[in-house]
Amino acid sequence: MIQSMTGYGRAALANDMLRVEVEIKTLNSRYTEVIARLPPHYFEEELQLRHLLTQRLVRGKITLQLTVEAVSEGLSAPAGLDLTRLEQLYRRLDALRQQLGLVEPLRLEGVLALPELASVVSTEVDEAEWELVRAAVDRAIEAVIESRRREGGLLAQELAAQVQHLLDLLARIDAWEADRNELFRQRLRQATAELADSITVSEDRYHQELIYYLEKYDIREEKVRIGVHARAFLETLQAPETAHGKRLGFLAQELHREVNTLGVKAYDPRIQEVVLRLKEIVEQLKEQLMNVV
Repeated sequence: MIQSMTGYGRAALANDMLRVEVEIKTLNSRYTEVIARLPPHYFEEELQLRHLLTQRLVRGKITLQLTVEAVSEGLSAPAGLDLTRLEQLYRRLDALRQQLGLVEPLRLEGVLALPELASVVSTEVDEAEWELVRAAVDRAIEAVIESRRREGGLLAQELAAQVQHLLDLLARIDAWEADRNELFRQRLRQATAELADSITVSEDRYHQELIYYLEKYDIREEKVRIGVHARAFLETLQAPETAHGKRLGFLAQELHREVNTLGVKAYDPRIQEVVLRLKEIVEQLKEQLMNVV
C-alpha cells in the first residue's frame, strides 16, 4: 500500500538522568531532504540519525527536532553538561553579583537559562543517552509511518477511482471505431476523386494507400497500451511494498504519452472528446503522485 509523503510523529522517553523529546515532520519534496535540529553535543551522531531517517522514511522533506535534558531533583537542563565548567561559570557570575552589590542570591535556574550555557556542554554522548535517543527516534518514526499510511490509504482509493474511470472512458471508444474507419474511408475516397482530373490512381494503388493510412491511424495499439499501464497502476497501488511513488510516476508518464498519441490519431469528434477527459485524469494523477513516497 502506498504512503503519503506528509506525516507527523512525536515521542518522549525518560530515565533517572535524562528526558528525551523527538518530533518529526515530513512534507512532499521531489528529493530527499533532512533538516536536523539537534543539541550542540550531537555532531558525531547527526550522520547516524540522518541515515536512519532516510532509510526508514525514504522520500520527502524530513525535519527532526531533538531535545535532550538532564533531570535532577525536578530541575531540567541541557544534557551533556560539563559540571566542572558549569561550576566555574556559576562562581564567576556569583562573584559579579557580589561586586555589583546585588542582594538577591544567584539561582541555578537562571544560570541554566543563559545562552552561554552552550560553552559548558561537552561534545560526547554516552551510550545510555544514545540508546534512549535512538529508542525515542524509532518511536517517532513509527508514528510518522503510521500517519503516512493512513493518508496514503485515502490517496490510494482516490487514485484507483480515477484510473478505473479512465478505463471506463477508454472502453467507450470501441463502439465508435467502425464508424471512425468508415468515415476515414469516405474522406480518402473524396480526396482521391477531387484529384482524379490531374492524377490517375489505379484501384490497386488506391487500396494500398487506404491500407497504409488505416494502419497509420489505427488506435488499437494505443488502447492496449493505455489499458496495460492503467492495470499496472492499479496493481502497484495494492503492492505490499511502500515506496511506489517513482514507479507510479513512470506509469502516469506513459499514460500521458499514449493518450497524446491517441488524440493525434483520433479522427473522430467523439473520440477526441474522450481523449480530452483522459488527459484531465492523467494530469490529476501526476499532480497527486507528487505526494506519494
